[in-house]
Amino acid sequence: NMTESLYLDMLQRRAFFAIFRLTQNCRNTKKICIDIENTVGIPENAAFEDAMDTPAVDHITYSNMEEQKMRLKELLLDLKSKNIPAKDIVILSPKKRDKSVVGMMDGFNIVDYSVQSHGQIRFSTIQAFKGLESSTVILTDIDNYDDDKLIYVGLSRARFDLHVLETEEASAARTMLFFQRRLANDR
Repeated sequence: NMTESLYLDMLQRRAFFAIFRLTQNCRNTKKICIDIENTVGIPENAAFEDAMDTPAVDHITYSNMEEQKMRLKELLLDLKSKNIPAKDIVILSPKKRDKSVVGMMDGFNIVDYSVQSHGQIRFSTIQAFKGLESSTVILTDIDNYDDDKLIYVGLSRARFDLHVLETEEASAARTMLFFQRRLANDR
């Protein structure tokens, strides 16, 4: 049974790598970093000011699964009309495909994410996509913001363009959390 420090010592003797703490977010745009802080309260220090006019995070509210399906279809058609390549779009959900709005979608070729899947819109659970990224991310099936870590992972997977499909209740809860944090921080 090896301790963490013994394990790190062993790795350093056998491999060449640098250990340092990252203090700046080099993945996400400034607007995504601000939305992450506003949504889950984790300050994200964007490494760069957005060099170009990047899109704001798009929060799309729905009241039931049928409406979410309609909003997702509209969004995918809008992205296609803006010539966003399908390969650059990943749909993430806290739910598995059969419980997600993606399981209800027809008329779109949405494949399950794998290393081999490319050229198409991909789907994954947020949990399985941890450590990965895509230029355009669509978070679906957001019923609440109770699990800060899961929501953080989902929000921070987008490098450039982030869309969040959330229930009316989740939208209200996100707004309330934002104001509670602002008051607590005297902003």
